[in-house]
Amino acid sequence: IYAGDWGDSVFGDVPPFARYTAGDIAASVLSLEGVIGAPMGTAGPLWSLGFEWIFYFCFPPLMVSADYLARRVGHVWLMRAAVMAASVILLAGIGRYYAALLWIIWVGGAVAHVIAEKGWWPQVLRWVGLVVCLGGFVAGLHIDYRFADLLIGAGFISFLACYPRGERGINHRLDQTMASGSYSLYVIHLPLIAFVCLMFNRAGLLPNGGAPISPLMIAMLLTAAAIVGATCCVYYWLFERNTDVLRRLLLRKPSLQHA
Repeated sequence: IYAGDWGDSVFGDVPPFARYTAGDIAASVLSLEGVIGAPMGTAGPLWSLGFEWIFYFCFPPLMVSADYLARRVGHVWLMRAAVMAASVILLAGIGRYYAALLWIIWVGGAVAHVIAEKGWWPQVLRWVGLVVCLGGFVAGLHIDYRFADLLIGAGFISFLACYPRGERGINHRLDQTMASGSYSLYVIHLPLIAFVCLMFNRAGLLPNGGAPISPLMIAMLLTAAAIVGATCCVYYWLFERNTDVLRRLLLRKPSLQHA
């Protein structure tokens, strides 16, 4: 956030109320951040949701089109690959190069799921992928973010393509609760952290320009994490835990396996 005369950054790169134009509000309300506008306010991480929204809607009709072509000429997977390649070329052709890169990574995740179900990916490539993914995070501090995203995406795809079915979590109920509330956590964490930073700044604990690592800084981070976690649990209790009920109503089915 910005504090005082809004000239020195404490958290983030713009003042909290700098991104409330009509385009930014429309982008956030329609979940089209990064497509028709920037995320409004301090919710910078939401930039990716607009792309995800488009990808989830575009993928099914593209697959239906590919399968329609396959019924006529055969070669299901070849047709699917051809349709996906055509969509990437189309995005690049209209100048949306970064969207094309994100689309490739997103589709790669879907392919990784199929490969993991078939058991086609060697175990060693899972760990190679993890190393590449972590290397991409580190390299992102020094190289172009698009190339870093490619490394991260490719590495994570390789990691997920050989995901062991029997891997145990912490606790089944806790795992499902955390997974179900992860979307709320993603949506709300940054504005809440920005607000907590503002409160610390007003209390004189967090000066403009930030503060060095210290026991006080660790305590502030833990406080922010606790507030974010508690709010996420409230969101889960109000919304995510009722997702299956809504699904059953929409699909008119008596039961539905919890996603």
